[in-house]
Amino acid sequence: MPKNVRPDSFKMAKFILSRALFSCNRDRMKHQRQNRLETFSMEINEFCLSLLGVTHVVQWGGSDVYKVGGKVFAIISTDPDNQPRVTFKASEMSFEMLKSEPGMRPAPYLASRGFKWLQRFDERTLDDQALRDYIRQSHAMVLEGLSKKKRLALQNPGSER
Repeated sequence: MPKNVRPDSFKMAKFILSRALFSCNRDRMKHQRQNRLETFSMEINEFCLSLLGVTHVVQWGGSDVYKVGGKVFAIISTDPDNQPRVTFKASEMSFEMLKSEPGMRPAPYLASRGFKWLQRFDERTLDDQALRDYIRQSHAMVLEGLSKKKRLALQNPGSER
């Protein structure tokens, strides 16, 4: 320690420096998390749009809603902390298996009305690849529920009369 610096001043400078470093690290981590969330949102949006006959609308307070034949199969929204929430239709078996798992829950509003919809609010149970698989299944279930005429029109887009 320098001769003319009081021990208290030296401790205070160390403390201030450590707080500044902590603040920089916290800001960097927040920025990295935000980048990861933006990347996730872009990737999942692109994935949903890559499926057959999908349309996208923004509704219900800014949620990205994906439809096939006018019927919803996936909803991507964010919670108040800007964390992504992905809601999708599930088979009865998947619904029963996943509804109580960490990071999953019955979808608010939809499941309470008897529909088999789940919401992933974090990655503890479903990683991003598994989530894509469930979204793909949701799309297939909704597509299968459409009339034969609508399914054919989606598979052959220029041929409807």
